[in-house]
Amino acid sequence: MLEHSNKFVYWFSSSAVRSFARFYWMLKVHGRENIPRKGRVIIASNHISHLDPPLIGVSAPRNVAFIAKIELFRTPILGWWMRAMGQIGVERGGGGRKALVTAQDVLEKENAIIIFPEGTRSATGRVARGKTGVAVLALKTGSPVVPAAITGSYKAFKRGMKFPKPGRVVIHFGKPIEINGGLPMTDEIPREMLEEVTAKIMREIQKLLPEDMRARPGEVPDGQLFSDALESPANGAKGEPGEQ
Repeated sequence: MLEHSNKFVYWFSSSAVRSFARFYWMLKVHGRENIPRKGRVIIASNHISHLDPPLIGVSAPRNVAFIAKIELFRTPILGWWMRAMGQIGVERGGGGRKALVTAQDVLEKENAIIIFPEGTRSATGRVARGKTGVAVLALKTGSPVVPAAITGSYKAFKRGMKFPKPGRVVIHFGKPIEINGGLPMTDEIPREMLEEVTAKIMREIQKLLPEDMRARPGEVPDGQLFSDALESPANGAKGEPGEQ
């Protein structure tokens, strides 16, 4: 995890990926100031491409961890690099529970972690249903949640593509969502509370996205739908339609 990461490898790798992304994908980042520089924090983002974890990670103003399938760690060079970067490997099957326990440990050591509430990459480029894992972590650890939105990575490297192609990727970090957390780990969280917190996080993520990337009625629970009639998109979000 992050406390065991190789600081030089993390710094060098982040600098290299960031420089390449600025050239190859014209990477633009907005709202970095919304991420606390110290203390536990969850960065919750939409998920549309394999590019999302590294690009969001190098765009944050601090070291961050993300959860990856354990198979990546079993590849000689890639596995060494993932461990040196302090990233987290989780087995398939039952991994959801293990991932939450591991993520909780990372947060309780005052680190930052990237979570994709949808659990997997979207097949359409639009936001899919958010799962309650991020709400559990926020409520149990008392971590603020910074909503994030990435556009352009779906078109650059979507499912079925063997190699990423050049394009334009934009990342927005929103204002932190303060959660009344710190619940005892032994306490069971009411389902209604989990769904309410999850819905709020998913709406805040979509607030940062162009309309054509937001969930449509029938695709997600009604509470997770974003409505312009209730809230206005963040500045700059409307300028990114078609980034899929």
